[in-house]
Amino acid sequence: MSVKGKCIRVLLILFVFFLSVCPGKVWNILDEGAIPNDQSIATCNNNTQILNNLLQHQAQRGDTVLIPAPHPFWFNGGISGSLHDIIIQIDGSIHYQNQRKYWPTHNDSDRVLEAMSFINCNNVTFTSSNKLDKGLIDGHGNAWWGAIQYCVHRENRPRLLYMHNSSNILIEYIYFKDSPYWTTYLSDVKNVEIHHSNVSARLGKKDHHDLFDLTAFNTDGFDVSGDNVWIHDVEIWNDDDCIAVKPLSRVGQQAQCSQNMLFERINASGIGLTIGSVGANSNHNCVRNITFRNAYMYHTWKGIYVKSAPGSGTGSISDVLYENITMDGPTGWSIWIGPQQAGYHDQCSLTWPRNPFANCPVNPNVSVENITLRNVLINSPKESPGVILGNDTSPMQNIVFDNVVVTNPGSRPWGKQYYKCEGVRNFTAIHGTDPAPTCPTNAHQLLEFDYTKLPGYEKVEELMECLADHDKRDVHRHHSRADDGIAYIVRDEHLSIETSEKRIFSQFLDPLDHAAWTAFSATLVVCSVCLAIVAVLGARNFTAIHGTDPAPTCPTNAHQLLEFDYTKLPGYEKVEELMECLADHDKRDVHRHHSRADGDDIAYIVRDEHFSMETSEKQIFAQFLDPLDHAAW
Repeated sequence: MSVKGKCIRVLLILFVFFLSVCPGKVWNILDEGAIPNDQSIATCNNNTQILNNLLQHQAQRGDTVLIPAPHPFWFNGGISGSLHDIIIQIDGSIHYQNQRKYWPTHNDSDRVLEAMSFINCNNVTFTSSNKLDKGLIDGHGNAWWGAIQYCVHRENRPRLLYMHNSSNILIEYIYFKDSPYWTTYLSDVKNVEIHHSNVSARLGKKDHHDLFDLTAFNTDGFDVSGDNVWIHDVEIWNDDDCIAVKPLSRVGQQAQCSQNMLFERINASGIGLTIGSVGANSNHNCVRNITFRNAYMYHTWKGIYVKSAPGSGTGSISDVLYENITMDGPTGWSIWIGPQQAGYHDQCSLTWPRNPFANCPVNPNVSVENITLRNVLINSPKESPGVILGNDTSPMQNIVFDNVVVTNPGSRPWGKQYYKCEGVRNFTAIHGTDPAPTCPTNAHQLLEFDYTKLPGYEKVEELMECLADHDKRDVHRHHSRADDGIAYIVRDEHLSIETSEKRIFSQFLDPLDHAAWTAFSATLVVCSVCLAIVAVLGARNFTAIHGTDPAPTCPTNAHQLLEFDYTKLPGYEKVEELMECLADHDKRDVHRHHSRADGDDIAYIVRDEHFSMETSEKQIFAQFLDPLDHAAW
């Protein structure tokens, strides 16, 4: 290499070194013509134009845009840009004018612009040198809140900070105050840290949330979707989700699932530390591997909140841990794992369950699994501790309460039951959880029970095969008989039963009770396959010992079946609870006789205090623990 070439190389190295060690330029908006201490719309628009010009054109990689102390600067909405290697330092304060008629909108609609919107960014920092009081961003959202404003404008309100498809974001020492809508939404982002920052959105100075405060609708704190997010050492008081993990799908750019997030050392009060809502869509909405830990929640409305939402397609929530969470005096639901409560179509009603006409549907297309609550202390909640509500056709799986303790729980609306728990498979309460939710076994668990391992299965199977064979040869017409509220129907290859819920389980090993055996005795005699069995029907406790060979095979007869202690079988208690629940449901909600038939020759009949089913003999034993099969559920 020539001397000239070597010199050029050295100069390039020195230039790169100079860029790496020397800070970029600091752009002070005051020096660029921004006007402090003036709330006029003209000044707001002027300041907005100056800041946009800096962010979109003047500031280069490595530069800092400074909002200097101690001045308050007023802006209008619509601050935006695609930022790379930029620091926004707020030592003074940013304020937004709150007159809706002057707020800028998108060109093609009346939809308002965000206060700040940054798309396709990388390596952006929001910070302040004022680490005690923090740099202030005030949305003056009071004018946008309230029931009347919500009825008129719904959710057409600006977020304070919106970022999308961005990476390497740091937010520190910032105080977000009174956002008109969601405070921050970092959508489809990767590598994010937020720390030592506050969110406040409150109508008054009360230290709790009531229905009046909650009219500050949709003032979410930190909402985020993406990968590798760490939010810690933050304080939040608002009237919607304090922190919400929003889903991502296969069309995401930074990630295809919201995942790998840690939220810790949090002081929060609002509508909870939230997953969701997660609805279903054609590209599969997804949230997984999320941890909330070391949080204190004073007088919060909701505490732990995992929520699904309507939608077609698929969605999933999995591997979520809430650990070391303390709530003092929560005023709403301390724990809610289920469908989102909202005023939207097909959502769980905000008035459920107190309003007897309200619905709370659960989307079967969103799976929820592996949710763990560990070391959770809830002191004196105003209401019952919580709701765990899945869909029976697609139940939640593997829900664990590990040392979840509620002191002095409220009695409304679940009383001594404490929790509403339905649609859950594999629920576990361990390590001193008190009170423990009572989660009835659902239809799927019953259907998956291996009945062939129960005592006496072989003998009952023989009896059913005998009856089936008899029906094929000798019964050619449909016969029915009713007495004492019990009807028996025998027809070719099928046996039907009608009985009360209270008797279903007690008779499951013997679908034909004593009266039915009497009615069948004449037909059993003509069953050639059963002649040997009929010959020994009168034998109870037959024993073959000391080398008897060949030994007679004597099926258990009706008396032995009836005397079997079914209460000792595995799962009896859970099935008994389920039957009582069905009976109670029928008494309250079913006032007429309804029937349905499907292509499998199965008819279902539900009426006051009775449940009926019609099925083949081969299915009787396989379903005896669950009188309602999958289709019926």
